[in-house]
Amino acid sequence: MNLMSYDFHGSWDPITGHNAPMSVGSKDTAAGFSVKDAVDSYIKAGFPAAKLVLGVPFYGRGWEGVGPASSGLYQSGTSASVGTWEKGVFDFSDIKANYLPSMTRLRDADAQVPYLYDPARGLWISYDDAQSMKIKADYITAKGLGGAMVWEITGDRSEVLLDTLVTNL
Repeated sequence: MNLMSYDFHGSWDPITGHNAPMSVGSKDTAAGFSVKDAVDSYIKAGFPAAKLVLGVPFYGRGWEGVGPASSGLYQSGTSASVGTWEKGVFDFSDIKANYLPSMTRLRDADAQVPYLYDPARGLWISYDDAQSMKIKADYITAKGLGGAMVWEITGDRSEVLLDTLVTNL
């Protein structure tokens, strides 16, 4: 079974949050909305780990109108941000080329994923990078899961995330 373990947060939420956190962040009010919680729920219910394929995102999610407290993490936003192909959704390649160079990059140690923030624009973006993808690949191996599937392959035109998965699985 392919387990969609992303879209835990998005512009439908009134506050910013991670698209695909490994664990729920310490200030995230959405208990159970993480990769580990999703996988553990299926395994606890008796689904065989070896038949569970972890879905990982090659895109991020963003908000606009985000204030500066906590560098925008778990803060209210006014709307979905600009995006690559729809409001609030950014291909990893777009993030890497057009947002990573100019925005402040931070990492949530609890959720084990990065995020970007631009206080002048009030723009906040949750995404996965090579480091968080390696954490997910290591988790797949440690839990004995059946592998990984991605959404959506063209989001990583430079193959940074894909190469990380291939190398570590």
